[in-house]
Amino acid sequence: MVEMTEIEKIFGEYTRLRGEGADIKTALAQLQEAIEQLEDSAKRELARQLRAAEAGKSATSAAAVQRIGAINPDEDSTATVEFEIVWINCPHCGRSNQRHELLCYACGRLLERVNSQNETQALAETNDLTLSDDFFGQDSVLILKLRTSETAFEVRPQSVEQYEIILGRSGSGSAIMPDVDLASIEGEKYGVSRLHLSIRYQHKHNTLSLFDLGSANGSYINGQRLHPHEVRVLRHGDELRLGKLVLRVAYRHH
Repeated sequence: MVEMTEIEKIFGEYTRLRGEGADIKTALAQLQEAIEQLEDSAKRELARQLRAAEAGKSATSAAAVQRIGAINPDEDSTATVEFEIVWINCPHCGRSNQRHELLCYACGRLLERVNSQNETQALAETNDLTLSDDFFGQDSVLILKLRTSETAFEVRPQSVEQYEIILGRSGSGSAIMPDVDLASIEGEKYGVSRLHLSIRYQHKHNTLSLFDLGSANGSYINGQRLHPHEVRVLRHGDELRLGKLVLRVAYRHH
């Protein structure tokens, strides 16, 4: 209960600063000491609230709109929107986050360290990408293994023309076939949609990202449900659930 009181206090002060015209970095700089004193679970909760607040602001601001890859259900389902997502590593835990995020999704700490002059310090970079669980290179293979059996699908999103593969299930009368067809493992029984989930290769950053294509029964990563078209990084060891069908994720590097 004490932590929630601290979260509410910090969130209220952040909202006040933003309402008075402070930008995100300035507001975070003033609150950094208080944020760092929170427990990890409280930091993650605060991060969720700040993201929701900023998402509400950006929804009405054309300058804040980020172009992401998506399939528009109201248009031709074969059309895709080109996108460019910038990723940064959390300076605390090393996890990859989208550049616009305020706090790390994994540890809840500030993604950018700010000094007393409110200047953002440069984040340290590493060339040891092979040790990262989100690294997916030109020669890597994505393995999706059914949790309840030895059935597995091996795919290379980086080798297809659009750097994108679709997970779903085929069916009679379906005009579009998914790249990973889960009909063979009773996808319909488990609630997999025809076009359920997209996995896309980010060649500039050697990562894979995924997003739900507005499926009827939802997509989950490590137990967390994805909002339709919400982009997340896919990592070695993740668990995906499409409806009730569970797949284990593994990367193999050559």
